[in-house]
Amino acid sequence: MHNVPGRCATIVRTNGQTRAALDFATPPLDLDHRDQAAQRALVAEAFRGVGWQLPSLLAAMDSAEDFYFWQAAQVVLPRLSSGRVALVGDAGYAPAPAAWARGSGWSGRTCWPPSWPRPPTTTQPPSTPTNGG
Repeated sequence: MHNVPGRCATIVRTNGQTRAALDFATPPLDLDHRDQAAQRALVAEAFRGVGWQLPSLLAAMDSAEDFYFWQAAQVVLPRLSSGRVALVGDAGYAPAPAAWARGSGWSGRTCWPPSWPRPPTTTQPPSTPTNGG
């Protein structure tokens, strides 16, 4: 992983495959979701001159058959609940658009409102039924 202000490059190797994710901050984009050439150009421009492994990652991006471009966004709400409905965990207060369920759900459970019934506490993992009962 390599971070510079407003940009992050991540390389991950799993199951014998190496993948890269290139994330960067930008104002809202008016970009055709079908125009991969424009998307690739935007990513290349965002990471131009960053150094690290970026020149080789950008070169690989040009020929990648599984290129995927996605605009992430964070929605900020004036409140997280209304009546008996509440957004909790990452749905309600993810620390960043790319947090991807990294712990805020557990934080929410430990900050359980005093007026709500307490969930059961256990130190044992849930039992897993086996075939036949």
